[in-house]
Amino acid sequence: MGAIVTISLYAGSVPTDWQQDVGKYPSEMERGERFMSSNIPENAIGQINRLAGREYVSVHPDVVEILAHAWSIIEISSRAFDVTVWPRLRLWGFDSENPFVPIPRELEKAITLVDYSSVALTDSSIRQNSSWCWHRS
Repeated sequence: MGAIVTISLYAGSVPTDWQQDVGKYPSEMERGERFMSSNIPENAIGQINRLAGREYVSVHPDVVEILAHAWSIIEISSRAFDVTVWPRLRLWGFDSENPFVPIPRELEKAITLVDYSSVALTDSSIRQNSSWCWHRS
């Protein structure tokens, strides 16, 4: 998903099975990458982007759970965190080898596309109601 992850274990005493527990995290990250990465056009996020504004996309229950949790963080943070921020991030070239400072006019236009409320979430599906895109097209 374009992220660097460090796993740290903090405990008052070291559990005997700590290596087994920590060993689960990389496979869970890989599983999340397969169905939620914006780098894989065939997964749920790619489907949502292709069908933006037209229809709901059935997704894995974990995707719904993660996004429902994200919605609560968005609201708690007064939108300081928003999963729909990609239109702004891509203007900075964060997905390239050479990030750059975008033109202010482009940033102003992209901010109109950052709005988590443009995504409709049900118990088993998601519908993107605007033209913003999670996928790097």
